[in-house]
Amino acid sequence: MQGYDGTTVDQIAAAAGMSKRTFFRYFPSKDDLVIGKYDLFADRMAEAFDERPVDEPVWCSASSNS
Repeated sequence: MQGYDGTTVDQIAAAAGMSKRTFFRYFPSKDDLVIGKYDLFADRMAEAFDERPVDEPVWCSASSNS
């Protein structure tokens, strides 16, 4: 195993059946491939908390489906 640092974008693109150019069309960097969706999730979670009442306890906000 070569690990994250030892894996190149060329290798990732080849394994996915795409060119390096296509890879960079979807991901600005190798890091964005790995953590990009977590950034999006964090943004969505922050927006959801912003929509909750200010005086509501965080635990209630986190478990609310409304």
